[in-house]
Amino acid sequence: MPVRVTLKRFTKESPSRFYFPFGPDFDNNRSGRTARVESPMPHIFCETLEKLAREAGLHLDSTFFERCLTHFSELLRWNKAISLSTETDPQSAAIRLYLDSLIPLPQLPENARVLDIGTGGGFPGVVLALARPDLQVAGLESNGKKIHFLRHITRTLALANFLPIHGRLEELDENAKESLGKFSRIITRATFSREEWMTHAGRLLTPGGRLLLMRTTADANRAWPAPWSVAETREYRLPGQQQRFALISLQSPGDCAT
Repeated sequence: MPVRVTLKRFTKESPSRFYFPFGPDFDNNRSGRTARVESPMPHIFCETLEKLAREAGLHLDSTFFERCLTHFSELLRWNKAISLSTETDPQSAAIRLYLDSLIPLPQLPENARVLDIGTGGGFPGVVLALARPDLQVAGLESNGKKIHFLRHITRTLALANFLPIHGRLEELDENAKESLGKFSRIITRATFSREEWMTHAGRLLTPGGRLLLMRTTADANRAWPAPWSVAETREYRLPGQQQRFALISLQSPGDCAT
């Protein structure tokens, strides 16, 4: 049975705003000014995510939801200085960022090495690492400010199984690819130029690995460049959303995976 999260310290009377001073490591701001940001309203965020994860049949430890709340709180704090996400409403973020990031979870084998390309603020990479301590997740991101945030969040959460990597897939040289090693699953929510991007991604997959694309259903029936083939497509709709999405699992082509 899923673990029920009890949030005794979070009540409906909790303040709707928090005020966070910029730390000395945050954008080198030493003015002592205070950043006014919206509180994630803990009871709404945690209860929404816990309820929907349970309904989806996901068995998650209670600390997972508390750590997601910390991640979201830090994301809101940093969002005032760098653009990490447009989702700042706690209930909407719980669904569109965190619940959506959990969709690939059943597709990840035990102890898998996972690469999240274009991870941004850590979606889905950080969330998957929080949900599954057995995974080794790397998050590739080309934006230096976002990498600064990801390094901060790995320290804040003591997240030993998530590694932020600064770079762009198409620009990784052979030494960088060798250092990264191979992954059994590569995930992306980002847009990309299909053929060239997929060739580069394929070279980072283990034999038999899968490329997991988080897309709208418009992409579900599209033809993919040879020699890729669709292994599985799972269509889904997030609560309160009209648009349907698809998790498309592509098989690793033999001539790229070796």
